[in-house]
Amino acid sequence: CKVIPDQWYANSLTFANLICGAAAIWVVCRYSWFTKGFVLIFVGQFFDLFDGRMARKYGSTKRGAFFDDVADATSFGLAAACIIHRALKSHESALLPNNLILGITLFYLICLVYRLYRFLYPTKPQQKGVFQGMPSPAGVLLACSAVLLAIRHPCPAAAASAAFVVVFTSILMVSNVPYLHFGQSLWPNLPRGIKLLLLIVLIVFVNIVLVKKQDWEAAFVWLCAALSLLYGIVGIQYRKAKTSE
Repeated sequence: CKVIPDQWYANSLTFANLICGAAAIWVVCRYSWFTKGFVLIFVGQFFDLFDGRMARKYGSTKRGAFFDDVADATSFGLAAACIIHRALKSHESALLPNNLILGITLFYLICLVYRLYRFLYPTKPQQKGVFQGMPSPAGVLLACSAVLLAIRHPCPAAAASAAFVVVFTSILMVSNVPYLHFGQSLWPNLPRGIKLLLLIVLIVFVNIVLVKKQDWEAAFVWLCAALSLLYGIVGIQYRKAKTSE
């Protein structure tokens, strides 16, 4: 670490996120490994989480924020769009024509890129620890997990439901709904008992995956779906009603 300048700590983690996104695009487009690509995106989210902390603690380069957006657009945008498009096309359903699937994918990608742009240039004053719209990491988890769950069920309703979730998630990301920052606003305020319970659940989940290796993909997708759906509801900063004097 002494070899790397302090201002490059954040960029190093951002670069790791970029590599995860590029690798996810490769495994999805080359081998159609949808869940493994999703895992790479999930890993990239940890790098994205910690590069922000490094930037706040040690600073960053002049174009560090732009580089972070490029990495996020690769991992949470292009890689996720590849999963959404190719997974829905592989679904055994004639309910969603190819043009509609392409339109849904492009709509998601455009919304996510605009979400990243608006993060750098917000359209309204921002409160510390609060996002304008659903953050992109939560959006990619919710959209991709819905699609990956749908392809496990051949019924047309599953594909239609997944497409609706993708569109709804895209709208949430570009909306003005205030979402609390998980690392800055939600996690520090959780009681210790809840944090311990979450740790136990995570340990149990990891052990189940290790025992039932053939079911790890379904278990991982269900976990991501549950976490993203929970954050999508609990993470909203609900305005407190004004009390009359």
